[in-house]
Amino acid sequence: MAGVVEISETYPIPKPALWEYVEDWSDLADVMAGIASYEGLPDTPLRAGETITVRVRLFGLPFAQDWTIEVVEADEVRGIVRSREKGGAVKSWNHLITIAEAPGGSSWTDRIEIDAGVLTGLYCAFARWMYGTRHKRRLAAITAA
Repeated sequence: MAGVVEISETYPIPKPALWEYVEDWSDLADVMAGIASYEGLPDTPLRAGETITVRVRLFGLPFAQDWTIEVVEADEVRGIVRSREKGGAVKSWNHLITIAEAPGGSSWTDRIEIDAGVLTGLYCAFARWMYGTRHKRRLAAITAA
């Protein structure tokens, strides 16, 4: 049975400026520093229809695993990115990013449906912490700029 994690943050920048972070793969590497490192992230902006497989190493451990990301939808006007992901014990990690105008700037909402079999609860707890950390780091970088 799949679990669902949803987390949001408001950023003090307009929606088009926040969208630039969404489509920049290097933002993923930056906000995940120390948590995960990635080999094989594209240098080009995120685009609908692309499928990438990266090597992910968690917490600097010496082993890495493949993680596949299929970008199903990326619509800047609607502020939506939808991906289907999987790797390791995770059968499916369906991720919806929604960017919207909000008072004082714009909001970023991550909604993730996770199926990792008997490990789903553990992966949901990790995702809740990880996405919360991503938002804190991104917000700190944006407000410091």
